Amino acid sequence: LSAFVVGYFVFHERNSINEQIIFYLLARIVVGLARYAQKQTWLPHSKRPVFPWFAAFVWGTVLWLFECHRETLQPSLTRSMVYLYENSNRWSSLHNYLLRDISS
Repeated sequence: LSAFVVGYFVFHERNSINEQIIFYLLARIVVGLARYAQKQTWLPHSKRPVFPWFAAFVWGTVLWLFECHRETLQPSLTRSMVYLYENSNRWSSLHNYLLRDISS
């Protein structure tokens, strides 16, 4: 309970640093909960690597959100995706190609 209260006061402001910390922790919590579920035998142990399937799910989901529901993604992720998937094949000079997004 005290960790909940302290967490609220420490991370109550939504800014880029707090978001990065919380997103990092969320990813670690998801992995920890999956390991706990295996330990409790709620999830079966797999002899095959699970990480490639998890990575494929995450990347597929972010691409689907980018294509179909772009407004739901964090703005910095959206800008990176726009640069990689829409603007990277349009450039007018080497400077523009290497250093600066054409849309900025």
